[in-house]
Amino acid sequence: KDSVAASLFGSPEDQEEGDEDKVGLLNVSLYGTQDAAGNWDYEIQGTLRECGGIKGRGHPCVCIFPGRDLKVCRHGDDIVMSGSRKDTEWLTKELEKKYDVRKQRLGKKKEDDKEVKILNRTVRMLDEGISIEADVRHAEAIVEAMGLQGANGVSTPWEEDRGDRQEHQSEDMLLGPAEAKQYRAIAARINYLASDRPDLKYAAFRCSQEMSNPTENHWKRMK
Repeated sequence: KDSVAASLFGSPEDQEEGDEDKVGLLNVSLYGTQDAAGNWDYEIQGTLRECGGIKGRGHPCVCIFPGRDLKVCRHGDDIVMSGSRKDTEWLTKELEKKYDVRKQRLGKKKEDDKEVKILNRTVRMLDEGISIEADVRHAEAIVEAMGLQGANGVSTPWEEDRGDRQEHQSEDMLLGPAEAKQYRAIAARINYLASDRPDLKYAAFRCSQEMSNPTENHWKRMK
């Protein structure tokens, strides 16, 4: 059992003479593994609990602090706080006691940032409120994958086929395995982007309907 594990996970430079059939026991989680994500979740949730936070019932990554004007939402090691300046500064100092913290503060005061990045979304403080702009990299990746650089979009949420639908369907050909995989990847990316782009909701819905057996006409419609 140990030798099999060593052959799967070991590499020649990890071994010294006499170590051929040995494996190591990690003292910490290996970055990028499920254990690392789970252990970090346990760690940060424990820290927030020590600070008086209560995990949300509807979503475990939301935390409230009774008696304070403070709410926290976290995604991995990205933490977003909303509340009074006094309480957000208090929690930031508590976190800095245990972790290296890089922070941004979005606010209306002169010293506050007027634009920050949250999970690659651009969040701006405006006179009339707060705006959220979708991660533009997803849109750029879709355009590049479909070879649509410089193309013009349509003004409607969806453009139906022209001509006889039955004729199109009778002549339609299934995409090959590689093309079908690309179709599904792009459709999934459109669906993710649509959470921040309401104008893409209907297109994302229609594209997702065809993911099981995408055809050449489905590809054209997605374009």
